[in-house]
Amino acid sequence: MPFFRSEIANFHYHQYGNGNKIMLAFHGFGMRGNQFKVLEESLGQHYKIYSFDLFFHGETELFDTSRKAVKQSINKALFAKEIIKFLRHLGIMDQKFELLSYSIGSKLALSLIS
Repeated sequence: MPFFRSEIANFHYHQYGNGNKIMLAFHGFGMRGNQFKVLEESLGQHYKIYSFDLFFHGETELFDTSRKAVKQSINKALFAKEIIKFLRHLGIMDQKFELLSYSIGSKLALSLIS
């Protein structure tokens, strides 16, 4: 699966489906982005689903895992900035997209709309 290298992390993501609509999917605590593969059969005709391994889950790697950096956390503005870079990287920045999330992933998804 592909990676997107940003300023703060090497994001591991998955892509499912080949539809015209874009969906960003964020998993729950203890899971990985590959769990959204199950949606490919039912939604893949309509959506390209991009799902990420969130921080400390799967293969996404934060560059600074020092205690100080982890305690400082990643604020919602920084996370949104990184997702915007991801969308630009894929050439889909100007497209509308939908969000799918639950559990800890919902906190990150909400940071994209607030």
